[in-house]
Amino acid sequence: GGWQRVLSSQGMGVMGYALPAAIAASLQRPDQHVVAIAGDGGVQMTIGELATAMQMRCRLILVVFVNTILGRVHFGFEGVSGDDIISPDFVALARAYGGDGVRVTSADEADAAVDAAWAYKGGDDGRGVFVVEVHTDPELKAEYAKMKDASPFVAQVREALADVLPTDLRPSDIRKLIAFDVHGDGMLSSEELNAARAALSRLRRDQGDPSELLRVLRTGQLFKSPMLSSIKTLLEPLEPSPFVLRDGPGGGAGTELHVVGTTSNVLRGHVPDHLRSQVFDATPYRAGFEMAALEDMDGLGEMCLCDGVVYVRETNSARPDFFTTRHASSFLTPAALLVPKAALVDHTVVMDRVLAPDGVPFVRVINDLYNSVKAPFVFTGEVEWYTCDVTCMSKAPNKGESLSACLPSYYTQPGTVLHDTRTFVCGAVTRTATSSSALDQELFNRVFFHDLTKADSSAAAISASIGTDCQVQCHVHVITYSASGAELADVWHVNPDSLVKYLKLDLFRVASIRVLDE
Repeated sequence: GGWQRVLSSQGMGVMGYALPAAIAASLQRPDQHVVAIAGDGGVQMTIGELATAMQMRCRLILVVFVNTILGRVHFGFEGVSGDDIISPDFVALARAYGGDGVRVTSADEADAAVDAAWAYKGGDDGRGVFVVEVHTDPELKAEYAKMKDASPFVAQVREALADVLPTDLRPSDIRKLIAFDVHGDGMLSSEELNAARAALSRLRRDQGDPSELLRVLRTGQLFKSPMLSSIKTLLEPLEPSPFVLRDGPGGGAGTELHVVGTTSNVLRGHVPDHLRSQVFDATPYRAGFEMAALEDMDGLGEMCLCDGVVYVRETNSARPDFFTTRHASSFLTPAALLVPKAALVDHTVVMDRVLAPDGVPFVRVINDLYNSVKAPFVFTGEVEWYTCDVTCMSKAPNKGESLSACLPSYYTQPGTVLHDTRTFVCGAVTRTATSSSALDQELFNRVFFHDLTKADSSAAAISASIGTDCQVQCHVHVITYSASGAELADVWHVNPDSLVKYLKLDLFRVASIRVLDE
């Protein structure tokens, strides 16, 4: 009886998750039975961890369904080959590691196998690994079971937004909507629910098919739309504020940003002829972001620039280093924002860990910083994240096709959530409002995501479509650090549902914009 905790990699597309996750669960709850369920293909990715389970004296039951095929490949794709596999004797393998097990070849043997697994005491300490090897028909397709989620947030969103959400949402899908929790209290206020409703309603109208909304939510692409890159109506800042803002040598006078092209070039898959071969030098710049290529536009990918070096995610699938991050001192680009090394810092901001021991939602960081600066600005520096939800384009947007019409083909590589990680960061913040300045409008139209269905939409049109007069917009790229922490590694685009542990940033007010390609 009682509640049972379920850990699942469902929707992540991984193999080999079950056994390591079960070991971790057993170490965290050593007095409880832990049951891992896996297929024979997936479990063989990490089957050597049986040694770890025995060494750490885990109390673990491993149920392996043996059908000698990679089921997700076999049933998920047409015309595949090479999905048949050879599996070992898992019972003998368990015994070789010092555990035990039983084999099930018919339904009649199932109850006795379960009883034996539950009664197994292992060593003198009553712990050990017991494997239940269950043989199944390779043509029998197993469907996902629906799992309940009793969290208040999931229950609240299901009830309040049922009319605008797809009916087949999983709890993990709903939890992504925590991006609307600007207050950071783990629930959505009436204001935040209204913002979520407005954004989802507009997206659903634009997409037409509810299943398409579900797809972009699960892949993280929903958070790259103008509806969710906006950080809702400005809220009052936290009090006391966890952010210590100090004036820098620039004194608030602002700096001249350099830009190339516009983000609408990316969204329309358009590289202007004059930018296909124009090379830009990275060395005069301290920071920057958006899209770039190193040799030619076939490798055009997401970019972040740090201290005169440009880092680009390679998108040319013909290259052996496809989807890795490369770096150089020069680049090609259809859209980029650049901060000159000569720019003077207007403000520095540091986060007080004492006032925010549990972290601060990224959307709250942007909201409060804009409340303090009250002007469009660019920020660079370092951020430590509890969780950093990221995605990255995997296909060059250079063929003249709209991203909104064929978004899945541009994001074939999965995004991820980075845990307890440190990154270099570069981003820009502005606002859209009927009363916003010409500079706000220009920065938005050059650097931020336009409405994906209307490549020439303006800041005012975006604001009107959301139904509010003032939206804070933030567009951010990060570069992770290598395992040693000494070198920069991979470029990512940050999604709003991320949680900041600590930050130290330089802020540059935007005084003017210099267009380099005109």
